[in-house]
Amino acid sequence: MLTFIAGVVTGSFSMLFIMSLMSIGKNADHHMEMSLQKEHQ
Repeated sequence: MLTFIAGVVTGSFSMLFIMSLMSIGKNADHHMEMSLQKEHQ
């Protein structure tokens, strides 16, 4: 039972971690595009 709870906790934490990483990556990509557009103008 404890191993099951531990698995669920680690699973949810890893999901949150991956989601936050993806959102950070999207923000970084958007920031890069914005700076590139400024340079081209």
